[in-house]
Amino acid sequence: MSVDPTGMAAMNLSPATPPFPLLCLDPSSTKIGWALFIANQTGPVCVQSNFFQIPETAPPDARVIMVGAAVIQIMQLCETNGYRPAAVLIEIPDFIAHYAKDHIVTYHRAVGVAEYAVYQTGLPIFRVTASQDKRKGRKDRYKQRFRNATGRHAGSDDESDAFCICQDYLGDLIAAAKHQRGQLPF
Repeated sequence: MSVDPTGMAAMNLSPATPPFPLLCLDPSSTKIGWALFIANQTGPVCVQSNFFQIPETAPPDARVIMVGAAVIQIMQLCETNGYRPAAVLIEIPDFIAHYAKDHIVTYHRAVGVAEYAVYQTGLPIFRVTASQDKRKGRKDRYKQRFRNATGRHAGSDDESDAFCICQDYLGDLIAAAKHQRGQLPF
């Protein structure tokens, strides 16, 4: 996973100190998958996940604007359920998939609006690149990992993506902490 050093510096964190609760977003102009992780004695645990559907019939510019409001609603839902995110992890595009060429500009704009919505809250933003794991079958592997961990099917690929992206990100940080200090960082 690639880690955004700017976000970490803003929180005065080392790569071995994950922020909790950590909200992970997998935004696009039609859906936003999300997962919220907290820490317990054994490690990170997902306490909430879902996806937010943006009306696909809306014009592209309207969908992009709706993304910001959706991100704020997701964060408010987390707080309503007792978990105010300490930071947000966002998957950002860094490649053009063959099936997305017609929508790539709208997709990039939607991700930017999601980042801006988080930025306005003052929370640190961490970023992972979308190309970290785009091998054939990734979506199926992520869906299976989600099912194994939660005991249910994800509501969308975006929900299982957000869950796995966050799980991988935290796994990398925890492995680094164990290597550096020989113990869990929380």
